[in-house]
Amino acid sequence: MNRHVARVVLLLVLLWGGAVLAAGEGETRFLFVGNSLSYVGNLPAVFDALCRANGHAVHSEMLVEGGATLADRVADSSVRLQLSAARYDYLVLQERGGDLIGGFGEEARLSSLAATTELTEIARRAGVQPLYLGTYQKLEAFSEQLVAAERELSGPLKLRFVPVSSGLVRGLRDYPELAWFARDGQHPGPDLTLLQAVRLYREVYGALPREQTLDVVAPIYGISTTFFPPALASMKALAREPAADRHHYDAATVRAVRILFGRETEETER
Repeated sequence: MNRHVARVVLLLVLLWGGAVLAAGEGETRFLFVGNSLSYVGNLPAVFDALCRANGHAVHSEMLVEGGATLADRVADSSVRLQLSAARYDYLVLQERGGDLIGGFGEEARLSSLAATTELTEIARRAGVQPLYLGTYQKLEAFSEQLVAAERELSGPLKLRFVPVSSGLVRGLRDYPELAWFARDGQHPGPDLTLLQAVRLYREVYGALPREQTLDVVAPIYGISTTFFPPALASMKALAREPAADRHHYDAATVRAVRILFGRETEETER
């Protein structure tokens, strides 16, 4: 075991006890693995709040690092170690944006394919259901290319796939007033985080969440937040500015995100 892996193991060991105690019996447990696309806006917390508001007992954690790829999580064995140390029902994988369409070069694309395959196998060996949560591109042509690449990857692996980019493109067109992006214009804003949570909810529970207000009481991490080395997000995050401690979604925003799903489904079925 090299020094980097040993450090990750130590961090996870220190956090396992509290995480396991925090999760009650009967809860469905999710482990999110990704990067700043997952933790800016705290997607796991928004997802948990959405599930609980609709009557589902859940507990989510995230194993994240800024700019990380899924290949990084294969290399340091952190996913395998965490799945062997605590009980999870679902593993939610989210890649760095653009890897699958060659945005970081052919080597990165092939590495992403291999890493997704390996993490899927690791999850199944651990008795955990893997889910592939898509990333996004703003321009429609690139978005279509990305979603097609994500579907092509997921199909042979029989990996449940949750597309995001197609919903974002439609949202930018139909509801431009919503907060789709953070202030850098790249990372998820609160409404894109909600879109991801709603899409994931639909995949897990087979129905859209109710149209109602939603209060998320949790750290809402921003673009200045970092998690390094990869560790469960119960570890104190490093940030140049404090995170908000909650976010409120009004019913109109939840309705808009639900409508986007319906419209996109209708177009796909035509």
